[in-house]
Formats: sequence, structure tokens, C-alpha cells
Amino acid sequence: MITGTRQEKILNLSVAGEFVSFEPTTCQQFDLINYTDADIEYRREDEGATITIPAGNTRLIIGVTSTSDIEIKRKTGTTAVTIQAETFNSSRY
Repeated sequence: MITGTRQEKILNLSVAGEFVSFEPTTCQQFDLINYTDADIEYRREDEGATITIPAGNTRLIIGVTSTSDIEIKRKTGTTAVTIQAETFNSSRY
């Protein structure tokens, strides 16, 4: 069970498919919610490796200090999609 402060952020992805990051918000865990019909990719702070979050799935990312640590983009296609994220500040997960 996750306890702590929750803050919801909404982001519109670039139609060009370039990586974008959320506005900085302090957090320890970051849940990316991809309830769209498109796969998305994320990476940590300009690192080369990406991880795909398939359409209709979520991914809890731990070990971050800010939402701006994570960059996301649509894996393929040019139509923008809206991704939701929820931040958690807690020592329990």
C-alpha cells in the first residue's frame, strides 16, 4: 500500500514524438498511467535506454526525486495522446 501525498499531473505528448518531461514536482514514486490506445516510451534524464509502456497499462517508477527526472514520448505515430501521472511521497511502497 502506498501512503503519502498524491498530486495528479496531466501532460500532452508532442506530436513530433520527441521526449518531453513533466513540470518539476518533488516525489519519491511516480506512476505513469497510459490509458490511451498508443504505446509510450519513457527514459530517465536523457539516458539512452527506453522502456515501453503498452497501451492500457501503468508503470510505477521508484527512486526519483522529481517528475522532471522522467521523459516520455509516443512510441510511434504523430497524433498527440494525453498521459496521466500520479506522484507519491512516502517511504512505503
